[in-house]
Amino acid sequence: MATADKLIREIFELDRDAMYSGHRQLYVNDPRVVQAHPDPALRERALLGSWRKSTERHYQRYRVACAEMSMDDLVRLQAMLKRMIAAERLHVILDAPASNKGHTQEASRTRDTSRGM
Repeated sequence: MATADKLIREIFELDRDAMYSGHRQLYVNDPRVVQAHPDPALRERALLGSWRKSTERHYQRYRVACAEMSMDDLVRLQAMLKRMIAAERLHVILDAPASNKGHTQEASRTRDTSRGM
């Protein structure tokens, strides 16, 4: 079982990652960011790195705020954040351009066919 400090750290990182999509939407197509990082993969890494760096300064305050929570509450918060991240990832997949969806839909049909559906 995780110690409270390790669990709080993991929850902080999950919370940070769950909130990244909003930060990303604001800056991924910002002309200044695109000019500085024309390659989309490098731009993504730069945005994620700057987000993580800027949010890290809030960890101590976050830790203090969570320190009063019970282990059960921390575990529930951890589970909720994991569900939020999974839902966001699913949302991204479902909103992908049709050219990317074809592969996903084909894979689903293949799985359904293999189960006799």
